[in-house]
Amino acid sequence: MPDNFEASDQKVDFDAKYNALKYFLGNEVEIHKSSSNLYTILPKEDTELGDQVTEAIYGDLTNWEDVTRKIMVSSGLAKATIVLLNPENPSLKIYTAKNAEETYDAVTEAFGDSEEADTDEDSDTSDDTTDDPSEETTSDEETSEEADIDEEVTE
Repeated sequence: MPDNFEASDQKVDFDAKYNALKYFLGNEVEIHKSSSNLYTILPKEDTELGDQVTEAIYGDLTNWEDVTRKIMVSSGLAKATIVLLNPENPSLKIYTAKNAEETYDAVTEAFGDSEEADTDEDSDTSDDTTDDPSEETTSDEETSEEADIDEEVTE
């Protein structure tokens, strides 16, 4: 052993999966290893990816497909599960992918199919001429409850 090196029993932790994620996702995310095959990623503020994720959680899905594709490819390269956390509330997951397959997408569930759903609803209701009486009952019940609460407060 050379003179300028000291022996050490410290282990070097080389995580090929982490390194693959870091290489592919770059410095736009914080990567945390939760277990041997599970990584959480949190988009950093003031980055392109961070801005795209924030826009998506508020309903602007312009770049959401690019974000999800990048995460799916990353999960395939690392052969791991990746959980994308909400940058505004990191305790909430908004997207997961495992081995290049999407397993959960809260953004698309919330906003993604709204146009298709409206089209389907319109076509379904165009044939149905009867109104749904349960909606009126709910409104009447709410009004009744509000009146009861108002009476209790004024008495």
